[in-house]
Amino acid sequence: ACAHGAPNDAKGEADVVAWLKAAAIVAQKDPVAYGFLNKMGNGLPSPHHQEGYIVHLGDHDWVLSSPAGQKTSALLKKIAVQQYGMSDGDSQGAKFNYFKNYVESQLSCMYLNMLQAEPDGERLVAQAVAKVIVK
Repeated sequence: ACAHGAPNDAKGEADVVAWLKAAAIVAQKDPVAYGFLNKMGNGLPSPHHQEGYIVHLGDHDWVLSSPAGQKTSALLKKIAVQQYGMSDGDSQGAKFNYFKNYVESQLSCMYLNMLQAEPDGERLVAQAVAKVIVK
């Protein structure tokens, strides 16, 4: 429940409590009886367990993975047009999405972004793409 928000202030705790209550409804379980909420059912047991904070920190890959995905997508568009004959129009629609989704299913955005950051990174990404796309 803490993946997207840590209970480090009143609002953060209220968010986590709401998510736990919603999950309890879906699971048809009592979150107080399971010890997920305090005896009043309006907060987390105190003191807070560290695991929730650790889970929250573990979900922070988005600070790198989201920009990596955006940068990789832009470079894949360039590669699709320059090396795979897609028109500018193709690069805005389904044809490019099929290409991008296939490439990203074989090579992660994080990996491609790492290559892109190297000297001559665009060439390295294009080479990696060429290994998974058969012309």
